[in-house]
Amino acid sequence: MNQAVTEKFAGIDVSKDTLDVSIDTDEKSLHVSYDEVGLKQIEACLQEAGPNLIVLEATGGLESHVMTELARRGWRWSIRVR
Repeated sequence: MNQAVTEKFAGIDVSKDTLDVSIDTDEKSLHVSYDEVGLKQIEACLQEAGPNLIVLEATGGLESHVMTELARRGWRWSIRVR
């Protein structure tokens, strides 16, 4: 029997005041403030979706806090540099 493995990815667009999350296979998106409340909302969204990897776009250091929080919570993440 051949079983296909589906990987799920999340992307987080980081800006000074907001965070935008997109989960590819669920067609979910979330727009939150870039603060502790927003990070908790993202955590709940990620817990529900269960992505294998979270990709953040490098934004001149604005992504550092998000990366730290993702790592602290045990999520696998990667940075996309243009």
